[in-house]
Amino acid sequence: MRSLVIEDDFVARCLLVQHLRPYGTCDEATTGEEGIAAVVGAIEKDHPYDLIVIDIMLPQLSGGAVLKKIREIEKANQTDDDAPRSKIIMATSLDARTSRTAAFRWECDAYLTKPIDLSTLTLELHKLGLIDDESDPSWSM
Repeated sequence: MRSLVIEDDFVARCLLVQHLRPYGTCDEATTGEEGIAAVVGAIEKDHPYDLIVIDIMLPQLSGGAVLKKIREIEKANQTDDDAPRSKIIMATSLDARTSRTAAFRWECDAYLTKPIDLSTLTLELHKLGLIDDESDPSWSM
């Protein structure tokens, strides 16, 4: 699995990256602009991300704006309607219903509230079809 974590908080970013690396490569971005550039670069190399985790409250460019831009980029680069797209999980310390509704309207695939419980993240990865029991290191413990 190829992942990208877009998170400005150092501790949160490190925890997410550490949890995702056993499943494959995991890149990091600290701003929305860096994240969008990473997505564009991955698509240009014909190796898009399987998973993108985005913090809703990023400086300068909000996580919602980043999510919308990523979906626009994916649509512009799809050759057919059935082309796979990245699974996107929005992460936030806000559990407001309006934030959650907006995130799904912008086409996120899951929404997690901070602090992120890593077992909940693993469950979401399973639900999204990104990992299975055999690829999950925690199942062998």
